[in-house]
Amino acid sequence: MYRGFKLKLSHEELKNLYRGLNSELSLLGATIAADHLFSQRRKQMFGEMKKSVECAFRRDGTIDGTKLQENWFPQIDAHIFISHSHQDEKLAIRLAGWLHKTFGLDSFIDSCLWGYSKELQRHFDKIFSWLPLNGFYDYSISHLIADHIHTMLTMALAQMIDNTECLIFLNTHNSIPPNKTIEQTFNKTIQETFSPWIYAEIQMSRLARSKTLNEYRECKSNKIAAFSLPVNYPLDTSHLTNLEFMDLCNWEQKYDNALCPLDILYKLKQE
Repeated sequence: MYRGFKLKLSHEELKNLYRGLNSELSLLGATIAADHLFSQRRKQMFGEMKKSVECAFRRDGTIDGTKLQENWFPQIDAHIFISHSHQDEKLAIRLAGWLHKTFGLDSFIDSCLWGYSKELQRHFDKIFSWLPLNGFYDYSISHLIADHIHTMLTMALAQMIDNTECLIFLNTHNSIPPNKTIEQTFNKTIQETFSPWIYAEIQMSRLARSKTLNEYRECKSNKIAAFSLPVNYPLDTSHLTNLEFMDLCNWEQKYDNALCPLDILYKLKQE
């Protein structure tokens, strides 16, 4: 990862961005296009992933974890990793649509492309933890299966963050609830999140290797609201640069096809 940003953006502000574009690039059109793109890629991947489960079994009955991770959580060729709350998935998709239509930048949204981890867990539960004589699942085995799958997903996310040039964290009330701020020493303010996945992604972005732009550019040229446990995670976003609605407007205004769009953003937000 080269740079990271925390973006404060509402659906209404995103609509205002599209009003500056012609009708062909409307918010609805870009949202549908982005949603369709993610849906098509998911369908294609899911068809391949279901076949890959059996391929991951070795002759001795063990499972090749690396092969399973590569098939179910494949690395996607993208410029930007969008970190977001599950409740902000539509906002993330709309932002991805705007980034693609305006700058030709591809985004990675894990919930749109890797949303089948529960399917994988159910599949292995049926194989390993279902007790037909008792009519229920063995909790200890099911828990162990979940541990393995979550570890695979976490490692795949870390690799994806390392592979993408830029990270944008959607800093909304769904990600960081209001009044969830704790004061730390050294005059640093750290907020809190209830999402273990947002916590993991932002922590990974802090620890990700700081690579040069050439390493990314050369690589490019060659290739629901649900119940959650009320567990608080301290979220240090001090390494992410603040990004707001007007920054996106300025970015679009200064965009020149002769330049890489991300370079313009980096220059606008030099600190």
